[in-house]
Amino acid sequence: MPDSENPCGQYQSNLESKARALGVDLTDKMKIISDKYQKESQDLSDDSPNPGPVGGALDLDFDVGWKDVSIKFDLPEFKMVTQEWSFDVPQVTMKNQEMIFHTPSTRMVNKKVGQYPEIDGFTVRWKDIIVSVPEFFMQEQKIVMGVPEFKIDRTSMKIDIPEVTMKTQEIILGLPQFTLRSVHGEVNAITDRAENLKNSANAEVIKAKAEFSNQAKAELTQLTSTLFTCLRTTIQNKKSEALALLDPAITMLNESVSKFSSIDSDEARKKAAELRQNVTDAIEKKKDMETKFETSIGDLVKQEQNVVAELVAKLIA
Repeated sequence: MPDSENPCGQYQSNLESKARALGVDLTDKMKIISDKYQKESQDLSDDSPNPGPVGGALDLDFDVGWKDVSIKFDLPEFKMVTQEWSFDVPQVTMKNQEMIFHTPSTRMVNKKVGQYPEIDGFTVRWKDIIVSVPEFFMQEQKIVMGVPEFKIDRTSMKIDIPEVTMKTQEIILGLPQFTLRSVHGEVNAITDRAENLKNSANAEVIKAKAEFSNQAKAELTQLTSTLFTCLRTTIQNKKSEALALLDPAITMLNESVSKFSSIDSDEARKKAAELRQNVTDAIEKKKDMETKFETSIGDLVKQEQNVVAELVAKLIA
């Protein structure tokens, strides 16, 4: 099961263990070669003409020695560095508020438009002519609705970023060296054996190094790819987690813009414009956050490519 604190820890451990195991394996192979030719060189020494009158007559001067040969190769080492990323994240809360605004309305009012005479005997009385006419006025409206309150809060999250270094491993291998200062007669057979022994030892070393290089490149490249895939997936998940903090706020703001836009009043239009700006700000914060995560993922891709390139170039080139 992956560790929730370090979900890629197992893949990192697998890579480091394989690198160490390959180094140990190469060391063991080189020791087998060294031991083998140490015995064969001793056999050669035993078979060489003994010094004495015969040896002197042959003018034999034959030395078998040992020389330390250094074999170096680079293997990757990983260190996970925890970084704390901070973002300005919009926070939106809904708070019920009573909104008072005025809308144009009409009402009917009675107005005097003239008079007419009314005759009673010899008396004339004037009566008002009253008619109902429409009158426009601004009517006060009151509603209670959820009004979003927008603010920016600082939010932090921790992310593990790998630091990769190539560490040089060195193997010191003892190989037989043969020095033949003067040879006559049947001693030529010994010199041929010595030369063949030296060439054979060098060939085995070269073959073992080539096999190690091919195996290490294949296995370490695969394990490196697995580790970096996990690291990219982890950061991608962190990205989704971070962006999820913004989406509800943006949705809430957009819904509020729609509500206020449906109200025909200066106050509502002003509030709608303010909320639209909040939406714009929140979307910009989201883009900034996405850019930071995408940059980090891109950096991981380049880092993986560099590690693989160094492996190919430096494993006993």
